[in-house]
Amino acid sequence: MNPKIFFLFIVYSCCSSFLFSQQIDITVVNLKSERAVLSSLSGETITQIDSITSLGNGRFLFSLKPVRSKDLTAHANSHPVFYRLSFDNNRWIDFINDNEDVTIITDAENILDSMKVLSSESNRLYYSFQKLNKQYKTKSELLQLVLARYPKEDSYYKTTQVTFLKLQ
Repeated sequence: MNPKIFFLFIVYSCCSSFLFSQQIDITVVNLKSERAVLSSLSGETITQIDSITSLGNGRFLFSLKPVRSKDLTAHANSHPVFYRLSFDNNRWIDFINDNEDVTIITDAENILDSMKVLSSESNRLYYSFQKLNKQYKTKSELLQLVLARYPKEDSYYKTTQVTFLKLQ
């Protein structure tokens, strides 16, 4: 084998993760809007990057450049980046750019509860956490409401108090 070709093949193999962009495929069923705004998230700061037109039926397909460290040899030190795809009426989907392709399907009427992450383990874990957090907040708020309004002498009050403390 020609040494130059072999060398180019090795360089290409080592650097291929830096050469290909991340494919993002987000489908929002029942979405009336044909346009969305792509933004990056950094703490509380939201920076608009681009607008994206739907391919139809609420499907948005686009690519992002790979996440890279300033030092290309230190790939382990690069950090995932959060993005937001915003639709009409203050509805959006946040997702992680970590050099994995992302495929998400959801319904515009209930984005979080109907969310299905078909590819990207980071996004699957992120939305699993988001759903658990929502369940925790709902249970906590309901138990606090019962404790605030129920007679303290009643046995149900004590049962609710124990349940609330276990939830903490």
